[in-house]
Amino acid sequence: MKKRLFCMAAVLFLYRPLSAQTVYLPATHEVYHFLDEMAAKQILTDYRDAVKPLSRRVIAQFLIHIDSVKTQLTAVEQEQLKFYKEEFYEEMKDLHYSDLPDERWHLYNYQSEPSRIMVDLIGSELYNRMADGKTFSELANGIFAYGYAGNHVGAYFYYHDTHDAGTYTSTLGPALSSLRPLSPSTAVVPSGSTTTSDAIPNAYDYDVFYAQINVDLGFFTLTAEEMPNMWGSGENGNIILSNKPPVYPQLKLHARLSKDIDFTYIHGWLFSGIVDSAHSYNTQSFGLRTLYVNKYIAANMLEFTPWNGVNIAVGESEVYGGPGRNPELLYLIPVMLFKTAEHYLGNEDNSQIFFNFKLNVVKNFSFYLPVFVDEFRTTTFLSPTQNHNQLGFTIGGNAYDIFYHDTRINVEYTRINPWVYNHQYPEDTYQNHGVNLGDWIGQNADLFTAAVYHRPMCNLEIGLKFQSLRKGGKEDTYFQYNNFAEPSLLYGPITKQQSLGVVGSYQPLRDLYIDFHALRSRFTTQMTSSNPEFVNNPFDYVIDPSYAGKYDIAVGIRYNLY
Repeated sequence: MKKRLFCMAAVLFLYRPLSAQTVYLPATHEVYHFLDEMAAKQILTDYRDAVKPLSRRVIAQFLIHIDSVKTQLTAVEQEQLKFYKEEFYEEMKDLHYSDLPDERWHLYNYQSEPSRIMVDLIGSELYNRMADGKTFSELANGIFAYGYAGNHVGAYFYYHDTHDAGTYTSTLGPALSSLRPLSPSTAVVPSGSTTTSDAIPNAYDYDVFYAQINVDLGFFTLTAEEMPNMWGSGENGNIILSNKPPVYPQLKLHARLSKDIDFTYIHGWLFSGIVDSAHSYNTQSFGLRTLYVNKYIAANMLEFTPWNGVNIAVGESEVYGGPGRNPELLYLIPVMLFKTAEHYLGNEDNSQIFFNFKLNVVKNFSFYLPVFVDEFRTTTFLSPTQNHNQLGFTIGGNAYDIFYHDTRINVEYTRINPWVYNHQYPEDTYQNHGVNLGDWIGQNADLFTAAVYHRPMCNLEIGLKFQSLRKGGKEDTYFQYNNFAEPSLLYGPITKQQSLGVVGSYQPLRDLYIDFHALRSRFTTQMTSSNPEFVNNPFDYVIDPSYAGKYDIAVGIRYNLY
């Protein structure tokens, strides 16, 4: 009987129609904000975004549902919907939806069964005069393409070459300024040398490359990719996984278990930056060949919707590595409880657990609460002197059309306790290239944001935004592990940064954006630690002279960059 049931299950899996095709859409695309709004207005009831990016096909399914009730939308929202129907024309057509406008224009659109390929150019230019008087400029150009082959393969390719320059880079130096400390901007890895005589003064170059290939097998999607992850709700950062660190390669499995349940697993290859002296070697003509200690991350997340408007996600991750260490089989099992695997392997790795709660139960309101617990230990959870359960959380919400149509109010607070993302072993820190995998504010910090946005037209959004960041010091890791009570939040030295002003984005032509902001800012910092016995980490934040009443002004233009 058991053998018969097994055979029946195998037949159902192997002969399931292979009609789904997956291409993941970058998590910074503006359509995610539109879907968030539709969920808050209770037009969508099964939209889950604790794990992003989503696939273009899944987004197309949501758009089809929204289109079926579009009379409930405002005039501006209906224009937005039409815009996105043009963008996701191919995917909606594959879902046999017929009420479609003309397909959007592509630089090159190749269609010949069984393949379809869309190609477009990328470009941007940005100038930013910061409040402290430093300047920053950026120029980028490139190309991206995505497409489908047959009934079960999708692929995505994205590349742009970028040149950054200005007094900001000359002050910090290219190696540090490319990491963009105390900034939500994605850290990058400069091309070539930044320290030798061939480095360009006051500037550096880098390239950004994303790629993915996806194979759909029934309700499973298997992916090999180099794409940013954004796990956990948040308007101004993501405490679980974010697009702050340089992008890293990974294998991913996604399973759509039902219309109410999704499961995602990744295994990524990180860069430790720690020299592996045992495997580095000298060459006869070119000196030392430096090799680095291996470093990896495994993570999974289960998302489910027990009731309409209630989305819950729970997951865990494990960062591990070491000289010559290969990927561990236990961490390659998607449904593995990683903490038990760590116990089996000797408790030398770095485990995290996390949760995400999102509520759309009150119409026109959305509330969210992601929670991140680093290095969780049940044995010391309640100990006042040995509690190593470093905690971070974000609590926030959006209110739509409360006082005026096509208006959104966002209020959000993020707190990350001391030593979150840290570990006693450098190869196990929650980082890639020395940059936190989670929120850009890092440990011992909090961030409060309040903003109101209005969209008078489909292609224009303007807003008034206030933001207040407080960032404390970072003491030596010794004090994290030697029976000391966890220090209070924001122990010194403290850096404070506040800004208030106008932000906006205008799209005069499809996918051509003009972004701008003018922020009145103030900045103060303490130059000494509250406890001289502790050692502060100068790379955890930037020490600058204090200022107040200065303006941070930026204007940029971008094409097909999100």
